[in-house]
Amino acid sequence: MWQLQREQQSKSTSISGCRPVERWWGNQIRSDGQWVDLSETQNSQIKTIWEGERPNIAVLVRDFASEQKEMDAISFQDGAADEGRMHDISAREGATLAKLFEEKEKLTGMIYSQVLNPAQRKKADELRKRWSSRLEHVADRIGNAAGR
Repeated sequence: MWQLQREQQSKSTSISGCRPVERWWGNQIRSDGQWVDLSETQNSQIKTIWEGERPNIAVLVRDFASEQKEMDAISFQDGAADEGRMHDISAREGATLAKLFEEKEKLTGMIYSQVLNPAQRKKADELRKRWSSRLEHVADRIGNAAGR
């Protein structure tokens, strides 16, 4: 079953050979299965951009994984965590996540300016607004659930 799904995925209009970009930037260009129609040339351009940025992102993801391991190690020692170390590690994690978000926006900006045509940018902008609206909806649901 999973092999069939994998074959179907490789035949889809996704960024061929570039699954991480699809997952990361894909939320910006698709919503509920709606895609900004990318040509094969555009897919190739996005893949090239991704390949150029991949090393920077890989370092940041490794840093975050290391920080998370460090946090896990102190969180469960003797049932009481060292609050000072937790704060230091979480501050580093926050800084790493901020750098990842900066890389995401840099990648998005390059794709917008170098790959998408005006009609695709407009549709992508609409999908990004929908994504922001969904985040607000999730926050509202979480906030309302607290009173239950």
